[in-house]
Amino acid sequence: MLLARLDAAVAVALNHWGAGASTAGPLLAWLVGADLVKTLPFLLLLVAAWHWAPLPRYRLVVVQGVLGALLAMVLGRLLPLVLPYRARPLRDAELGLLLPPGVAPAALDGWTSFPSDHGLLCGALVGAVFALHRRLGWLALGFAAVVVWLPRLVLGYHYATDIVAGALLGLGCAWLAQRPAARARAGQPLLALAARRPAGFHALAFLLLVQLAQLFGPLRTGLGLAWMALR
Repeated sequence: MLLARLDAAVAVALNHWGAGASTAGPLLAWLVGADLVKTLPFLLLLVAAWHWAPLPRYRLVVVQGVLGALLAMVLGRLLPLVLPYRARPLRDAELGLLLPPGVAPAALDGWTSFPSDHGLLCGALVGAVFALHRRLGWLALGFAAVVVWLPRLVLGYHYATDIVAGALLGLGCAWLAQRPAARARAGQPLLALAARRPAGFHALAFLLLVQLAQLFGPLRTGLGLAWMALR
């Protein structure tokens, strides 16, 4: 299949480039695990936009942007349950990928490669930034491509189509979240709640942003351990 061959060729080319650069491999390996580095710029921008004037317009965009990111995360958990399993490039011995110290072929064992959950989340966050400001949106897209998606391609965590599909789905989630019907049914009631109960709203918003910054890793780990304990 042409697309599969193209995926393999891109994976090998990027991996060998990263392995040949003296500092690129270790740096990219660090970026893969640095969740805060990958998500915090987006979330800081959303927090800043919450205070932009006119407040009602930008606050509605921010709320819907966060809801779009949450939708993307939900899709990232549900799609692997219904789509065929796809092994990650680093687990394909035929590709002969070169992995830097600290990255093992068994990394993310059991997790399907398609679609990329990082593609989904950052695609949704990029879409939220585009809804706020088009020029900032292009900067956000460049940041996601270089800091979030490129390391996962170089290290063999994903094929290019995993990232592209995830990013497009994430952008789709952001687009849906910004539709007038979604704003009327979700964003506007949430803004009304923020006006009535500002303390509780901002406390819960802080908790939600912390979880988004960590891709809900602590919450998923805790729920997984609780499920194992109850079985």
